Amino acid sequence: MTNGRLSIAHVTEAFAGGVITYMTLMLSQLKAHGHDVTLFCSDGRRDPRFDEAVDAMSRSGVAVRTLPMRRSFAPWADAREAIRLRREFKNGRYDLVHTHGTKAGLIGRLAARLVGVPAVHTPHCYAFLRAGTRAQALLIRLAERAMTANTAGLIAVCPSEMGIAVTHGLIDPRRCTVISNGLPDIDTAVVPDRTRARQTFGLSPSAWVVTMAARLVDYKGIGLFLEIAKRCRDMNVVFVLAGHGEREAWVREQVDRLGLADHVRVVGHVRDVPSLLAASDICVLCSVAEGQPYILLEAMRGGCAIVATDGPGIADMLEDGKTALLTRRDAGELALAIRRLAGDELLRTHLVARARERFLEAHQLGRQVDALTKAYEMFRENRS
Repeated sequence: MTNGRLSIAHVTEAFAGGVITYMTLMLSQLKAHGHDVTLFCSDGRRDPRFDEAVDAMSRSGVAVRTLPMRRSFAPWADAREAIRLRREFKNGRYDLVHTHGTKAGLIGRLAARLVGVPAVHTPHCYAFLRAGTRAQALLIRLAERAMTANTAGLIAVCPSEMGIAVTHGLIDPRRCTVISNGLPDIDTAVVPDRTRARQTFGLSPSAWVVTMAARLVDYKGIGLFLEIAKRCRDMNVVFVLAGHGEREAWVREQVDRLGLADHVRVVGHVRDVPSLLAASDICVLCSVAEGQPYILLEAMRGGCAIVATDGPGIADMLEDGKTALLTRRDAGELALAIRRLAGDELLRTHLVARARERFLEAHQLGRQVDALTKAYEMFRENRS
């Protein structure tokens, strides 16, 4: 490192969903701030934005290297990847390694320890919070705990994430910091036009539009979203489910089975999220747990009212009755919240305005970049 310039290796297996947004935004910004940045990522789970994101980062000067890292635990394959990363870290002479997510967090922190490079970790929502069984959750927690000695610092994206880490003995609280996710503010000169946006997505000008944009996986609550739509069939409401994932075929089958074809649109991956939100009246998210979801930041920034579950990650960024309507993960409660917003324009306007203020206060991209740079310097200097 010279003149405050760091050489940083980022490692992730989950190059999809919110993580791909985080990487595309943050790594290019870190490079623009004068740091040398390399991303080691898996190409096993190909988000539709994968090639576009890699191209964008490469054009900004970020070095991108793909690894055949697997999502599931595979001891021999994982050992090979740890050995390969150890060699890469040694040859690259990095000042710091930043790992993201469970699998890369385990392999990357171990490889960094083997070459004496300090490693910081961001969970982006601990995997044990959304594990399919208690046994899986316990195994993941034990693996995370085993990495405590190999972690110079934890960079949580929300207070809940830090609290969970401390509660489960995954990190010393003195080695934690919280850095909220951010987005660049929307350019008011190019705010998507609502009428044109509705025409683009084939939506009626008069219907209420309730949208959930998420990866189509179980922990995002896709089944719950369909149940909400079923409970609101008496309203002039179109429910839009945007995203891709392993459960897309199941979702389409459920829409037909539940008789929701006239009420639910499954539109697949949407590149222009601001236009989708401009066409929508309410943005819904009903996940089991989150880190700090970008779709809600997009809604806060763009002026779309929010109804969401009050689980970890979501309740950190939104306040019930002030910036959003938050409920338990219950279809009846979520449906009632949607009905309430549909019938109360004053409340809807209030929530949208306060959410926008909250975005400007806490979720500007520049604030996130500055905080991350300071955290890197602190953890590198104070590593144990």
